[in-house]
Amino acid sequence: MKKSKQKSFGHKLQGEKVSPGIVTGRVFLFGAPSLVVPQYWIHSGQVADQTKRFLQAIEASRTQLEGIKSKLCRIQGRDHITILDSYSLLLQDELIVRNTIHTIEKELVNAEWALKNTLQEVKKTFSKINHDYIRQRQDDIDYIGNAILRNLMGTKQELVQRVPAHSIVVARDISAAETLYLDRFHIAALVTEGGNPNSHMAIVARSLALPTLVDVNGLLNFVSHGDEVIVDGEEGVLIIKPSQKQKTAYQNIRKKVLDRRRQFLLDVRKESITQDHHEMEVWANMEVLDEIPSIVHAGATGVGLLRSEFLFMDRDQLPSEAEQEEVYRDVLKKLKGKEVILRTFDLGADKYWPHSEMAQQNNPALGLRAVRLAMHDKTLFETQLRAMFKAACGFDHLKICFPLISSIDEWRKIKTMSGEIRQNLKRQKYSVPKIPFGMMIETPSAVMEVDLLAHESDFICVGTNDLIQYTLACDRTNEWVKDLYCAHHPSILRLLQRIIHVAPSNTQITVCGEIASDPMYLWLLMGLGYTRLSMNPASIPMIKTMIRQSYLSEAQHLTHKLMESGSLLEAGKILSGTMKSRFPEYFQ
Repeated sequence: MKKSKQKSFGHKLQGEKVSPGIVTGRVFLFGAPSLVVPQYWIHSGQVADQTKRFLQAIEASRTQLEGIKSKLCRIQGRDHITILDSYSLLLQDELIVRNTIHTIEKELVNAEWALKNTLQEVKKTFSKINHDYIRQRQDDIDYIGNAILRNLMGTKQELVQRVPAHSIVVARDISAAETLYLDRFHIAALVTEGGNPNSHMAIVARSLALPTLVDVNGLLNFVSHGDEVIVDGEEGVLIIKPSQKQKTAYQNIRKKVLDRRRQFLLDVRKESITQDHHEMEVWANMEVLDEIPSIVHAGATGVGLLRSEFLFMDRDQLPSEAEQEEVYRDVLKKLKGKEVILRTFDLGADKYWPHSEMAQQNNPALGLRAVRLAMHDKTLFETQLRAMFKAACGFDHLKICFPLISSIDEWRKIKTMSGEIRQNLKRQKYSVPKIPFGMMIETPSAVMEVDLLAHESDFICVGTNDLIQYTLACDRTNEWVKDLYCAHHPSILRLLQRIIHVAPSNTQITVCGEIASDPMYLWLLMGLGYTRLSMNPASIPMIKTMIRQSYLSEAQHLTHKLMESGSLLEAGKILSGTMKSRFPEYFQ
C-alpha cells in the first residue's frame, strides 16, 4: 500500500547539497504519470503490423528528441547538447529493438506489451551490474521507454514537460538532459529523492548555478504538487509547507547569503594575498564552454583544469579532429591570454563513450581509462592531440595535462607519443608552439614517485578526487561507502604533504580536486604549502575573500595539529572547530 502524504507544516527533510542557494517556491512534480499499458494477444497475421507500429513509434520519438535538441541549441548552445545523444543511442539499441520485435513474433503479443517486457528485462540486467554509472542508465531507459510507449498508444505528451517559471522541480530522479531542458523555463531549484552529488546531473546543476538537493530520503511521500517549500542549498535541507516564522527566518538568511555573495563579487579583482603577505593563486576548473563568462566574472587567474571528456560523453559518434580543434581554439580565444591547462580525455570509470569496449569492463575504475586508454587506442589519442596542437597555433597560453599517470615509464611513453605527434604536424607545416606538458597526480603510486615524475614534467596537478578514492579504496559515487570518502583522512594528509616536500622546489603544483573548492579545506591546503588552487567558478569569490582574511601562520598551525592527530575523528573535530570558529559567517 502506498504511504500517505504527510500534511504537517514546516516538516524538514535532509538531503545532499549539490549546488548552493536558498529559494522559496511551489512544487512541480516532474515526471510522466504511470502508463496503463494495453496487453493483448495477436495472431500471426498481425505480427507485421505490430512490428511496423513499434518502428514508427521509435521514429516519432527520435523526431521529438531532435526537436528538443534543436530548441536547446538555440538557448544553451552546442556544449550541453551531446548529453541528449545518449537517448538517441537507446532508440537504436539492438538489445531493445531486436528483443521487442522478437517478443512480438514469438509470443504473439501486441507491441506495447512486448516493449514493456523487454524494458523490464534490460533494466533487470543493468541492476545486476555492480557499477553505479551503469545502474544510473536505468533512468534513461525509463525516459525513452515511456516516450516510445506514448507514441505507440497515441498519448500526446512532450518528452519533457513544460514547467512554470520559478517552480521547485521535485522528482524521483532527473537526468542531466532533463536538467538542461528544465533550465530554459527558469526554474528556481531541483530536488530529487535519488541521485548523488557526483552524478552527471549534479555536475550540470552546478554549472548552471541552480540550487539543487539530491538523495532526499522519503521525498515523494511528503510533498504534493503545488506545495510551498523552501530549498536550503547551503545546508541541504528541504522545508515543506513552511510556517510564517520559518519563511521570515529564511528570508533573512537568504538576504545575508546574497549580500555576502555580492560583497565577494565586488572584491574579485583584488589579489589573493594573506594578512601576512603570502600570495595564493585561484584558478577555475572548467567543464563546458558555457562557464567561460562566469570564470572571467569570478576573477580566476586562468583555467587550472579543463576537462575535455565532455566532448566525448553521451553521444552517438566520436568528435572529429576538426570539431575538437574548433572547441579548443574557441576556449583560447575567449579567455584572451589567460593560461589554460587542457587535460586529455579521462574516459573510463564513470565516463566513457557508450560504443567503446570500456563499457564492458568488470572494474572500470581500475581498468582501461585515461592514459591507459590513450596507449591502447592510439588513433583516438592522436586525433585529440592533433586537435589540441593545431588549436594552439597562434597562442602561447596553452598547457596540456595527462590524467592518471601511475609510473615514470608510463609518463615517458606518453611524452614520446605526444612529441612524435607534434613533430608530424610540424613536418606538415603547422606552426605548433612549444607546449608545456604536465600530469595529474591522482594515484598513490604516482605520489610515491612524485620526485621522479615532477623532475621530468613541466608542471603537475593534484587530482584529489581519484587520489582519495584509490587510497581509501572507496567509490565516491557508491551510496554504501561514500561516508568513507574523506579528504582529511590521516593517510590523505600525508600523501598531500609528501607531494609538496618531495617534488623539486621549483615545480608548479596545482590542486584541482573538489577539496580546492571547499572552504573547509582552504587552510589545510595553505598550511601544507600549496599556493595554486583550481576550483568550481562559483567558489572562487568566497575562497579569495577567505584568503585575504587569513594569516598563513594560522593555516600552518592548523595543519600541524591535523598532522599530529593521527585519528580521522579527531582530525575532523579539529578542522571543523577551527574553521567554524575563525569564519563563523561562512559556516553557519
